[in-house]
Amino acid sequence: MKAVFTIVAQNYYAQASTLYESIQKTNPGLDVYVFIAGKADKLDVNQSGARIVEISSLGIADLTDMAFKYDVTEFCTSVKPHCFIHLFETLGYEEVIYFDPDIFVYHDLAVIYRMLDSADIVVTPHILFPELEYTGSVPEGLLLFVGIFNLGFVAMKRSAVSASALQWWKVRLERLCFADKVDGLHVDQKWIDFLPVFCGSRLMISTHLGMNVSFWNLHERELKKEGGRFLVQRRNGSGETDPLVFYHFAKFDPLNAKIIHKDYKKVERATYSEYDDILAEYGKALLAHGHQEFVKIPYTYNFFDNGTPIVKFHRRLYRRLTETGVRFPDPFASGEGSFYRELDGNRLIDRSGARIDAASERDFAGFDKKIRILNRFFIALRTIIGAKNYFLLMKLFLRYCRPENQTFLIARYRDAYVFKNENQ
Repeated sequence: MKAVFTIVAQNYYAQASTLYESIQKTNPGLDVYVFIAGKADKLDVNQSGARIVEISSLGIADLTDMAFKYDVTEFCTSVKPHCFIHLFETLGYEEVIYFDPDIFVYHDLAVIYRMLDSADIVVTPHILFPELEYTGSVPEGLLLFVGIFNLGFVAMKRSAVSASALQWWKVRLERLCFADKVDGLHVDQKWIDFLPVFCGSRLMISTHLGMNVSFWNLHERELKKEGGRFLVQRRNGSGETDPLVFYHFAKFDPLNAKIIHKDYKKVERATYSEYDDILAEYGKALLAHGHQEFVKIPYTYNFFDNGTPIVKFHRRLYRRLTETGVRFPDPFASGEGSFYRELDGNRLIDRSGARIDAASERDFAGFDKKIRILNRFFIALRTIIGAKNYFLLMKLFLRYCRPENQTFLIARYRDAYVFKNENQ
């Protein structure tokens, strides 16, 4: 028995529907599961051919804690091992593929299932080829940080090797599925760098050019169309060619036709114009599947039970407090003795209605002028305390400004404050 699954919150359901449609066109009859983070109350599950499963039905012991301390991306990735285990152990599937919801399948997935004949786990690296003068759009340092492999795709078969890897991975992600550069964590993905050591020859690192094509490897992969099908060829002229199996439309905005990735605006379509057709068609498909409506649906775990928004700063304070042994039976509660009351009593609840997590410093009016004023302040500070003390103070600020190190803002825990130093 074979299956494919993805994980989304409701606001990303247009991507999941588009993925499902692409699988049905290329792999008719293959079982597809969509695991929903939070409620599925806005979805008409009777109209979907995909099998809808709410994460809350999987019986995850620490679900409430995970849903609060993690943001939506962290949470959706943290439950990935649980979904694999559910499909293997509860539903009895033998071979399972995970795809991020923003993937589109162009080819028979038998090419992946055949890889599982000789391996227990299949992963794809972000890039395949070394360059003395790197030409990619994503800095190599960032690829080192986020991990060698892109976990928008992973395939596993049911075996002792995959079961052991999943249990290890599950425990790590229940505790440490943060996107945190200071701690060197990048959600579920960075952990998989250990698998070549843990799994040895039972892990296949696929070098198939047509798998997990995306903005981070377009510099090494050229798209061609021959005989009505898409092919991917290595750009160095060696002639290596594979069918396009799936493209990963990471952070693609269907309403902005000029860019490939909304956070990497310098990666323009004109640079990789041979991809223009599939980008345009994918954008149309997202809109046809209700992207503009679904994207407006609030994420279930973004609010306390009284409707007050939870911001990332709250999640990071909660992370630190629970790491030191503080317990809140229901962190989403707003009643007496709740985490919400602690925040509110210490003026850490914002009621302005601002989208704090989505904002950046560029959203401040007169930002450049404010920075110049702030710079003058620090120049004066350096003059007053001297270079050595200034350097030490800045070193301290690197850690002090982490939200996890701001628990002193809550009066109850001020005297028990313990500085979180990532070097310890």
